Amino acid sequence: MSPVDEGLQAVARVREMREQDSRHGLRLALQEQRRREEAARRYLDRIEQAPSFVIGSAADFQSGRAALASLSTALTAAQQQIASGRVVAESAREHWQSDKTRLNAVEMLLERRAAERAAAADRVEAKELDDVGARLWLRRRTKKNSEVPQ
Repeated sequence: MSPVDEGLQAVARVREMREQDSRHGLRLALQEQRRREEAARRYLDRIEQAPSFVIGSAADFQSGRAALASLSTALTAAQQQIASGRVVAESAREHWQSDKTRLNAVEMLLERRAAERAAAADRVEAKELDDVGARLWLRRRTKKNSEVPQ
């Protein structure tokens, strides 16, 4: 990179760190979301696998019903956490995408500036080569003219 772009390179480093941080935040939000979904699945499995009351005392019926009510309450809470986790994960995704877009913009600007400098250097080199070629042509021509007998 050119020292001309040192300031822009510093901006790119900051943008890269922000993008990495937001990507890490997104990863954590998605992991937490998976954990919440797994907890809800476990509650649902326990409710589905709970034995039906067929025979027993009223106390057995009430304790089974209380256990199912407790699992149902836990499942409802887990589903609410899943919904709020989706909001957090989506916010983290948008934040990461924004940071990624900003980083890409700075990187593209650096690449464009480097390409412009390379093109300018190529033009300077082509001009120098043209000058060298012209001088060689003039030398050969003057040499041929001086060798011609008069």
